[in-house]
Amino acid sequence: MESFPAPAGPAPVSHLMRSVQESLSHELAALLELDAHVAAQFEALRLRDAAALEPAAHSAAEAVHALERATQTRERQVRLLQRVAGREGASLGEILDGTASGARDDAWHGLHTAYETLREQAAHTRGRCETLDQTLQFALRLSREMVRALHEVSAAPALRVYTSGGAAAHAPAAPHSLLNRIG
Repeated sequence: MESFPAPAGPAPVSHLMRSVQESLSHELAALLELDAHVAAQFEALRLRDAAALEPAAHSAAEAVHALERATQTRERQVRLLQRVAGREGASLGEILDGTASGARDDAWHGLHTAYETLREQAAHTRGRCETLDQTLQFALRLSREMVRALHEVSAAPALRVYTSGGAAAHAPAAPHSLLNRIG
């Protein structure tokens, strides 16, 4: 793997912080889009609109893909920031927290704000996705139980007759009862 010498001075770090901040903004936009598609799925479920549920699910899948691409871009930029800042292996939060208070310029404040906003939105969206998953799992179980109940109701009950001794026995398979054959 090719290694690059770390640039000297605070200007490259500030520039990288702005680049990471821009990546966080793209990631936040992707998260907000995903959140909107999850909300559309909830609305389709609430309205019992099966036709709207499928397109919302496809749109959510596309939003997840866009979010993954934005996350990968941010991760690459954070790794570069880690190398330049001499903090390889540290998370972005650790880099921000470890920055000396005197070195906290506008780039640091912008990055810190974007990072905190992204974390809050990610937690919110993750919670909504988990709730949607649980709701869909419940709906799936419920529909399976309903189908099973409908099959049981539609199945012909086993015919039983009582013998002369009073014991129950299976009736012979006959298309009609005795009354229907006589009458």
